[in-house]
Amino acid sequence: MSTSPDSRVRTRRAGLTAAVVALIAILASSLPVAAASTIVIHTFTGAEGNGNSAALIQATDGFFYGVSSFGGAADPDGLGTAGSGTVFRMDAAGQVTVLHSFDRCDPAGYEPRGALIQGSDGALYGTTAKGGEGNSCTATLDDRRGTVFRMELDGTMSTVHTFVDYHDGDGPWAALVEGPDGALYGTTRTGGDIQQAWPLGRGTIFRVTKGGDFTVLRRFTGPDGLNPIAPLMLASDGKMYGTTPQARSTDPNESGSGTIFRIATGGAFTQLKLFGFQEGAEPRGRLVQHPADGYLYGVTRLGGPYQDGVVYRIHPSGTGFQVLHRFGFDGGYASTGSEPADGLVIADDGSFYGTTQFGGQPVNDPDTTDEFGRNGTIFRMKRSGKLGVMHTFMGGDGGLQPQVALVQSANGKLFGMAWGGAADRGIAYRYAPNARPVLKDVGANPTEVWAGDPAFGVSTGTVILDGRAPVGGTVVSLTSSRPNLLQVPPSVKVKAGWSTEDFPITTSSSAVERTVTITATYGGISRTVVMTVHPSF
Repeated sequence: MSTSPDSRVRTRRAGLTAAVVALIAILASSLPVAAASTIVIHTFTGAEGNGNSAALIQATDGFFYGVSSFGGAADPDGLGTAGSGTVFRMDAAGQVTVLHSFDRCDPAGYEPRGALIQGSDGALYGTTAKGGEGNSCTATLDDRRGTVFRMELDGTMSTVHTFVDYHDGDGPWAALVEGPDGALYGTTRTGGDIQQAWPLGRGTIFRVTKGGDFTVLRRFTGPDGLNPIAPLMLASDGKMYGTTPQARSTDPNESGSGTIFRIATGGAFTQLKLFGFQEGAEPRGRLVQHPADGYLYGVTRLGGPYQDGVVYRIHPSGTGFQVLHRFGFDGGYASTGSEPADGLVIADDGSFYGTTQFGGQPVNDPDTTDEFGRNGTIFRMKRSGKLGVMHTFMGGDGGLQPQVALVQSANGKLFGMAWGGAADRGIAYRYAPNARPVLKDVGANPTEVWAGDPAFGVSTGTVILDGRAPVGGTVVSLTSSRPNLLQVPPSVKVKAGWSTEDFPITTSSSAVERTVTITATYGGISRTVVMTVHPSF
């Protein structure tokens, strides 16, 4: 079983003139390139999982949860040949615990490909693309066609629904979404109407309650869409929106490059958009709705002038479709990346963040360097379409070809998954935007002083950020629990590019010993240091 990333050779033009190289540099700087750090926090070895099947989620307990399509207990040597996937938990530092290893006989199925979600009941829900309850463990072919499963945060697993009949769907590849009625909604890649592409079908949209009551809401036939692999998105109007990567009828002369659709909880279906190739092709990733304008934003893997994909938006009514960014707009050199495979995330700074599988910066020597020295990007985009590359993956231990969306944690950092790594089984990484450093700690040296003494009544405090301060610096507020006894400035500014800054601590005379707490606050996070103030000599 091959689990290596897409290694297709993609031809690029060579021989740029100096003028064109200069133009690329200008175009690629639509947004400033941040000096934020991207850190590999975990390297997968196979026994924990293999690959980067789906985006991470952060649950209410603060941990991240994810799935891997391959690897696990059945793959102890990490060769990626026998493993059937895992569910794992990871902390912010990258420590991973395997909660469940799938195998071919597992009643919950095997090969999970879609991200998990946390339901309103606190449990995690996901899908597997193969197997399920009653699957034959010895037959060459599976008797079951995938599952919807439930997992408690402690790893206890149960099966909500097993796909048995082609008419119900075959192979759910995408994450679920919880509807306003508390039921779970999802898609299957194939199955449904067996008169279409018999015996596989062209995919379905389904509803299943947490108790297992199952209903097919839509069986795709081709003109309305084909083989959905992206999760549905619940919009502010209470309806769900999704994409299909293709659209095709039984007439081989009629085809499309993908669709955007809307479906109500009762099954009412509307096709909102049929893509033409120049508008984008293969919209495989999730949609997101920006609260500022109500539009739906997404990406296509291919299409556009150089087949590198696009970022687009559309109103939920189906009007106002607009291509915001065309990857490869620089003449096909992919300086802003190419082939985004999953959707965007809206960060707390109001910007979109996403990933591409190929390309990046810099394009130093176009005569000798192709894009495989630049193995994908993290990008940031404004609603206007202005886009900047935040990080370029260069392969090796640092990973390559990220295929899944990012997730922003409660402390503002972005977490993701990519291929590669030291064991070539995938990595988890953390990206810390400079626009959102986090207050890590505050300290003082010394922490014992003598009140009012000009030599021994003073100290030096230090605030520490977990990343570098952005342009303009970072202002951290300071307070003293006894300002009449121990004084600190009202704030201290960490200079741009730095992660620490000192501040003075002084004291006034006192006849009694006191403890004083200094509190530093930034971005809703507070840290404290306790000092002892001895009486004056």
